Amino acid sequence: MRVKLESGQDLDGKVATVGSYVVQLAELTGMNHFDATVKLDEIAAVIVKVRTK
Repeated sequence: MRVKLESGQDLDGKVATVGSYVVQLAELTGMNHFDATVKLDEIAAVIVKVRTK
């Protein structure tokens, strides 16, 4: 899943947990051993791959 932040930054990872105010992304792409916690009000868009060829 890719999250585009209001700042313009993109984060790619797996959703670990979703809370009332934050989402935790695990296994960030290109950033081994890092997770991220993102405030929901800082998310501009969520991009999810739903089809494969």
